[in-house]
Amino acid sequence: MASKITFLLLFALVVACATMMSVPTVEATYCLDSKDCPDVRCKIGEIERCRQNHCTCVPQFMVSHAG
Repeated sequence: MASKITFLLLFALVVACATMMSVPTVEATYCLDSKDCPDVRCKIGEIERCRQNHCTCVPQFMVSHAG
């Protein structure tokens, strides 16, 4: 029983460290268009977009492909 608890605690620690290191910080870069956000690093499944004149990451499924 103690080994299961130890394993779960270590697993939680590894997951917490991994998510802290893999989540990039998005700087509040001023933009007029998404082309102004080339240096924004987003997580997998997200894409950089200009929202309210600031670069931000949004999920790809929220991006409209109409054009």
